[in-house]
Amino acid sequence: MYKPQPQSTIEIHSKRRYGEPRLPKPKELKGIKQSFTVDWIPKKCRCAGYILDDDIYIKHRDFGSAVLYEQNHEFRRKFIYKDEYGCVVLRGEAWLVIKNIKQDIDNVFAPKIWVSLAEQITGELGNCAWERFFEAVIKHYKGVTYCAE
Repeated sequence: MYKPQPQSTIEIHSKRRYGEPRLPKPKELKGIKQSFTVDWIPKKCRCAGYILDDDIYIKHRDFGSAVLYEQNHEFRRKFIYKDEYGCVVLRGEAWLVIKNIKQDIDNVFAPKIWVSLAEQITGELGNCAWERFFEAVIKHYKGVTYCAE
C-alpha cells in the first residue's frame, strides 16, 4: 500500500530582529484579510494566518527571539519591568510561507505533515513546540477552508 509523504515546504519570506524596522506585509497578501490566529505561547503570543490559494502565510511574532539576563539597572529602564527576577526577551518576527499545503492535508496523515514542517524550519527532528504550532495551524486552516465549502 502506498503511503504518501508530505510535499509541502516552508520558507522564511522575511524576518527581523529586535531593534530593526517592523516587517511589512508581503505584497502577495495585499487586499487579503487575516483568516485565523494561532497561539505560539498561549495568551502571550498569537501569530496571524493568511490563506492565499494553496499556501498559508504566517506572521510569527516570536521567531528567533533572544533572551538576555542583564543585571544593569540602566539597561532595564528601557523595558517595562525593572526588577531583577526575570530575563528580557528581545523579540524577533518573521513572515513564514507554507507552500502547497492543501495537497498534503487532503492526502497525508496529519502528524507526518507537522513533523515535516517542524524539521524544515528548525533543522532538527522532534521539536515538540513547533510540531504543536503546526498542528494548530493545520487545524485552523481546515476549519476555515473546509467549513466554507
